[in-house]
Amino acid sequence: MMLRNEKFSRDELLFNTIIIAIVVVVCPIIFQSCSADTSPGIGTVTAGPDIIPRSVPEIEHEILETISETDTRITTLVKNCTENQSNSRIIRDLDKILADMNSHLYKYETLSGLYPDPDLRNAAEKGIIARNTILRSLAGNSTLYQCIQSAQPVSEQEKWLYEQELLFFSITHADVLQRGNEKLISLQNELDSLHLRYITNIRDNRPVSENLQILNQSASVRSDIATIFGYENWVDLVAFRQGWEMNGSHISDRLEIISQLAEEAIKPIITHVLENKKIHDPDTTSVYDYEIIQYMNELSRQQLPEQTQIFSIPTETIVSRSVCSLSCLMNFTTRRADDYYRYAQGVELFRVSDKSNTTRAWFYLDLYNRPGKNQEWMTTLIHTGWNESDGDIWQQSAPTFIVSGNIRENRGITQFGEEELTLLFHELGHLYTRILTWPGTGEDTPLNIPIEFTEAFSRFFEFLPWTAEFQALLSAPMERTQVVTGLFTNGQNLTSKSPHSLQNRWLFAYDTIIALLDSKIAQSSGDVRFGEWYTEIYTDITGATVTNQGGSLLQHPHLSGSTAGALWIYPVGDLYASIMYDMFFKTGFFDQTTWNDITNNLLIGKNRSWNYLEHNDSPGWKEPVHPSDNSIPPDETFPANNWQYVPGCLMECQ
Repeated sequence: MMLRNEKFSRDELLFNTIIIAIVVVVCPIIFQSCSADTSPGIGTVTAGPDIIPRSVPEIEHEILETISETDTRITTLVKNCTENQSNSRIIRDLDKILADMNSHLYKYETLSGLYPDPDLRNAAEKGIIARNTILRSLAGNSTLYQCIQSAQPVSEQEKWLYEQELLFFSITHADVLQRGNEKLISLQNELDSLHLRYITNIRDNRPVSENLQILNQSASVRSDIATIFGYENWVDLVAFRQGWEMNGSHISDRLEIISQLAEEAIKPIITHVLENKKIHDPDTTSVYDYEIIQYMNELSRQQLPEQTQIFSIPTETIVSRSVCSLSCLMNFTTRRADDYYRYAQGVELFRVSDKSNTTRAWFYLDLYNRPGKNQEWMTTLIHTGWNESDGDIWQQSAPTFIVSGNIRENRGITQFGEEELTLLFHELGHLYTRILTWPGTGEDTPLNIPIEFTEAFSRFFEFLPWTAEFQALLSAPMERTQVVTGLFTNGQNLTSKSPHSLQNRWLFAYDTIIALLDSKIAQSSGDVRFGEWYTEIYTDITGATVTNQGGSLLQHPHLSGSTAGALWIYPVGDLYASIMYDMFFKTGFFDQTTWNDITNNLLIGKNRSWNYLEHNDSPGWKEPVHPSDNSIPPDETFPANNWQYVPGCLMECQ
């Protein structure tokens, strides 16, 4: 199905709210010893940051030192605050303490699933526990909360930090606890317990009826929690907690528009299913849900096999060309580091710099499988960079990320498959957009990307490796001296990878169905009529008769617990990714002008507007599509052959 896979750990379930809050406070991403070489190709720099411990004693020492140092600094901060509660300095001091703590401990959330040695993984788990303990202690420190409340921010940066820190205490229930509201804590614990049961039922393959009962109980508990906080429903509360720019009613309005587009997107699929049925039964007028699934499965089997030409290129070359091309188009230079600690065999470290050769970020690329390694593809922050302040100037040093995934292995040789290449671009999209919006020196406030645009960019990047331009670059012969054009413009199976293909139309439609169902459940105060709602939504979108009332969705973790109400970002992300795709399709996916336009209007420009995409044409889902029409015409006017606005740095992506 089209459900996204997410990682759920017990700590993540119990401390999800706190962790999200603290990342918002000190890691605003809403996600060197250097060579003087500023060319964009993949070269090398001499050394990278030394932030990953090499042994169990090193890990344990860092954990103990961080706990002690953080505790001492918080104690001193509270003491100084009680003596002068109007001092705005406490706002920056708390931010610095939290940033330093996260710079030491936040990485263990990721490293616990990546260290090759089980002893190192176990030691990293202690770092996770230590960080959660510190956050829990801060959340319950009523004196510190009062100090922050009493502070008087002066600069724009202090005002922004002040709002984020108050948000942290609000999310972690400090304000409610201060009023002695024990009912909220009981409700939150009950919600966590219900969600853990829900997850356990999924893992143990229990009857879905048990999870349906839990959904009803959870809806009632969520409604009570929202009421205590003064919100009409759970979605409004989640929107506040997550910092969304839309509340529940705005999300409902957006989903209504999305629903109409989903109906248009899926019409060709329903038409083809009905035409196939009429071959055997000319009088038939109905389509059933299972017939749609059968048709989509058959369509997938009919598609041309994976493009073997791209997979014959060495893995290292594909990685280099992928990193180089995206780095170039987003006005960065990315270089491999020579001297650094490899926490596992095959891990590489890269430095990302801008046109002034200022380091913007470091990232480890971990693509080779090994025993004990986390199997999911992910881009995670492991070090925030040291956060310093000089008067009214915010100074943020370069953050460090890990991009991790697993490339298939065939007879001892690692090879990129279709899925792996798509996921690599997905993660690189996350990486470079987060780097682009990371706060630098002297900025008034950090740039926050609305969550739906974070999803949109990563989804858009999934389409890129299957465009004619990127296929030409990625699969060019090893001995080439420049980017080869036109390699994939004669009948290759590329349009089947576009957002307007039948496969992606169905993905968008089904994402919309799930999002609408999730929204109804999250806004319910109980009495979840799951089957009835699913049938109604499915029929409205597809026009098909429902025989399966969505029972398989009761094995999806996002519909339960504190995670409910957020699935709207997926169809919205699908929509915006499709609009971006169409913009580039008209000008060419290597067109630097379009890349700069997208970047400045959506990510970093002072006049950026989140309505920018909506002012462009809606995606071309109303155009007729035939499942066999999977070729790209070898037309000289096709954007892939128009290289007038291609940046020169792409020519160096060897």
